[in-house]
Amino acid sequence: MKRILLFLLLGCTLVQPALAQESDIDTKMEKMAQDLAKQLRAAGKSRVGVAEFTDPQSYVTELGKYFADNFQGTLVQQKLRVINRQRLSQLLTENKLTAKGLLDPNNSLKIGKAANMEVIIVGTVTTLSNREFAIELLALDVQGAEAIASAKTKILRTVQLDKMQETIVPQLNISQPESENLVEQGLTPSNEQRPTPSNELCNDKAFYLGQVCFENRTKQRLILYEIVGAYTKDRKPNTLVGTGKQGCTPILRVGVKSRDIKVVSATFYFHTSEQDESKRLYGKMNVEVEACKVKNQSITTDNLFLNKKRY
Repeated sequence: MKRILLFLLLGCTLVQPALAQESDIDTKMEKMAQDLAKQLRAAGKSRVGVAEFTDPQSYVTELGKYFADNFQGTLVQQKLRVINRQRLSQLLTENKLTAKGLLDPNNSLKIGKAANMEVIIVGTVTTLSNREFAIELLALDVQGAEAIASAKTKILRTVQLDKMQETIVPQLNISQPESENLVEQGLTPSNEQRPTPSNELCNDKAFYLGQVCFENRTKQRLILYEIVGAYTKDRKPNTLVGTGKQGCTPILRVGVKSRDIKVVSATFYFHTSEQDESKRLYGKMNVEVEACKVKNQSITTDNLFLNKKRY
């Protein structure tokens, strides 16, 4: 009997924090919905749509999707006419847009007319170092994509919520956006990386040149931070390879033409994209680079093993 009571007490101890966290999220979402609804009524707006919330790099994560679902349900209770979010997502997909694309007045007007909306709400979920998430919402008037209302709050982080924030939701038929701040962060956006035509790789008189383009098929954004074994002017390329996207290396020197060396085995080092280095995972991959060729290499969980150890 004592063991049963101990088990029940332990179970209650584990469940209570989770319930308390869920209650805290519901309360703060309700407060944001009330604040936004009040501002929208004052602006004479009532037909509203809620886009997927994204992280600061404009990726939709599991956590952003969860918060957006929660917020929409709460917003409905404020007696606004809330457009079905599946319909909004369908329109964005058909037009190959993300939530970030709605900041363009032409895009917001087009989607607004198609869904009969006056306002589109976009949100950003940012991971803070003090064990919190910051949620910031903007209500955009579809006529000009100007912000006419805003709300923000903070949510305590948990291990489960952290994992949800790090999990990217694949967006079908949409090229995942890169952050406008990548250059400021010292990163090269993968959508700016284009493979060099093979004929250009054979033009050098002294050296054989090659290149590797990586396609990221994992659910985590990866940064190619170092290349060893193949000479390049940019040995630390710091290239972001977004999930579902392709990123190419700088031009690599494969061998000397006078010695007829046409292949080299190079090691490429990656880490995940968290700003907090203590949370990053690291991995490396050996790839044979051939002269005068662009090699396409897929990155999967089967050929890139990530762990806490930095190589």
